[in-house]
Amino acid sequence: MPHGLAVDREENLWLTDVFKYSNGERILTLGESFVPGNDESHFCKPTDGVVSNDGSKIYVADRENGRIVCFDDEINDDDSDDETNENNQSQVKATIDHPLMRTVHAIHYDPIKHRLYAVSGRLRQSRAMGFTFSVHPESFGQLITT
Repeated sequence: MPHGLAVDREENLWLTDVFKYSNGERILTLGESFVPGNDESHFCKPTDGVVSNDGSKIYVADRENGRIVCFDDEINDDDSDDETNENNQSQVKATIDHPLMRTVHAIHYDPIKHRLYAVSGRLRQSRAMGFTFSVHPESFGQLITT
């Protein structure tokens, strides 16, 4: 059930449940389709994904786990397909989370300000909120504002 769509500068297509397509072929899979979890190799209903302008960082909104999973530029998709590249657990750089961020519905990357914006959906009595995190190397994952 893909929710998000992103295109990197090389015109690769990224879909969440996180797949990377190039020229109509799936060349990379992050996570494991229809297998929910909260470890480094599983998501629970991912809703969005963004790629940095240079393609060196991929951010995934992991909705039901209330976190953003960040992959670094070491992802190797040269020989990837559904069978050979299931989880990419070794390429997880970090996760960004906050106690008030219950679910993550959308994210946006700002390469100029080195920020990642996230929208957390309403859960029970809590209201929807917006979050701004730093993705600058010196302050990565630090909450800037809500």
